[in-house]
Amino acid sequence: MQQEFPASYPSSAQVSAVARPLRDALTNEARPTILLLLFTIVVAFLSSLVSGAAPALAARVNLSGSLKEGGGQATLGASRRRSQSGLIVAQFAVSFVLLIGAGLMLRSLMNLQRVDPGFRPENVLTMDIYLNFAKYTDGAKQSSFFDSLLERVQAQPQVISAAVSAAVPLVQNVQNNGSFRIEGQPTSPGAEDPQADFHVVSPDYFRTMHIPVIAGRPFEPRDGPDAEGVAILNQTMARHRWPGQDPVGRRISFDQGRTWVNVIGIVGDTREAGLDRPAADGIYLALAQNPLLQGTLMAKTRDDPMKLARLAVTRLYEVDPNQPAGQIRSLEMVRADSIAAPRLTAKLLGIFAFVALLIAAAGIGGVIALTVSQRTHEIGLRLAIGARPGDILRMVLAQGLRLAALGIGLGLLGAFVLTSVLKGLLFEVAPIDPMTFFVVPLVLVLAAFVACLLPARRAAGVDPMVALRVE
Repeated sequence: MQQEFPASYPSSAQVSAVARPLRDALTNEARPTILLLLFTIVVAFLSSLVSGAAPALAARVNLSGSLKEGGGQATLGASRRRSQSGLIVAQFAVSFVLLIGAGLMLRSLMNLQRVDPGFRPENVLTMDIYLNFAKYTDGAKQSSFFDSLLERVQAQPQVISAAVSAAVPLVQNVQNNGSFRIEGQPTSPGAEDPQADFHVVSPDYFRTMHIPVIAGRPFEPRDGPDAEGVAILNQTMARHRWPGQDPVGRRISFDQGRTWVNVIGIVGDTREAGLDRPAADGIYLALAQNPLLQGTLMAKTRDDPMKLARLAVTRLYEVDPNQPAGQIRSLEMVRADSIAAPRLTAKLLGIFAFVALLIAAAGIGGVIALTVSQRTHEIGLRLAIGARPGDILRMVLAQGLRLAALGIGLGLLGAFVLTSVLKGLLFEVAPIDPMTFFVVPLVLVLAAFVACLLPARRAAGVDPMVALRVE
């Protein structure tokens, strides 16, 4: 006899009206275009140019007059030097904070990409189907439609196996969960029954998704509407509800004990709600015993699954010429879309960090170049009394690296605030990640070193006779 589906399971109309628009809104990723990339590069270049030239334009130093007066330090007031140095320190602080955020999000994204979802998404086509509730008014018509569609799709030579599922893993924004009872386990008066996620699938679902059957058996054609009700548990539920025991052969109820279904197998865990969420207690129910108005065709193919898309739609029209196909995409696309939000966050932080780093490097290079030009007489005098070019090189580099170090120290405080905000977005990455906090300062120091190297080499190459002749 046909089993009643749990009353708490969302209806097809609810899934169609709520889940799909919400899912599409959340998984559509903003993809940078070539025009946007060029615009970003131009803005970064102009910002760097303006930031680098600003100190020189603000100072308005007469280099010849500065040399005659014994150096630029007398001309450039202490307050102006402090303001310029403060600007450089602030730029490096902002760069440090943004680079830390980008580094943490990048490591989190890499961890998400390495997560095993519990199934193999390669070469699997998915096609959403929303049946007309006015036409498919009962379970027999709904089951007949999906059976006919599966028969036609499985007959294609490029199809290894095909199945129908109530939802696609990783895009299940409406949780299809409900309560259940375990036969033989006492329940306290007034206590709520335990909860689990429900998944309605056809017999070849586990084969199509490459989900291992750990114990018992999968669904078979004999598990029809007139057969005894059956269910399959995921590994998490088996461990959770039957610790140290074998649940195969036990019975569970979805209507407070009025009817019971047999547990016929245990399958591996899958991350249904997202790669960043562990598997919850899950119960799989046979499609033949729980007809659906909304389902997803899933076909395992021998090569690119999108090559089957047009043929799958043709087979759909053969079953019902008036039945439209929903969203069609590969399961690998589904997996990629499931991490669209962290990927976009990492991209944006990376772009902002890169632009900020360019501005900071150009700014410190400009300030050091200006300082060198103002201290030409002093540098020539140092060289004349015995200083070596290497000493001058180290002196100028040290001046720039001190500013970078102060910026990094200040940015460290801001990074602690940022990591507390990003904590909820990270996956298997500590907010104070040692690798990130080690690499980012090195990048900033290297950028400051490279930016200061050219003016430092120019200072080391000053001819002392030329510099002193001005005096």
